Amino acid sequence: MQFVGYPMDLKKGFPPDTKEAIKMVRKGGVIIWHDYGLWKGVTRALEEIERKDNMGLRNIAGTSLVYWRKS
Repeated sequence: MQFVGYPMDLKKGFPPDTKEAIKMVRKGGVIIWHDYGLWKGVTRALEEIERKDNMGLRNIAGTSLVYWRKS
């Protein structure tokens, strides 16, 4: 499991910490981002990533956490 902090704004593409987490996580592993829904920049960035890459990001109901499981 990788727990990733996120910059407040996303100009284009994945930030370096997310790129590294995606490379490092093994099949079946999980990446979790925090502050979704709390910070506009984080929310916008994660929604944009999902729109562009259709990764299957999921919000954990009742939290500010978003996760992705590598298949």
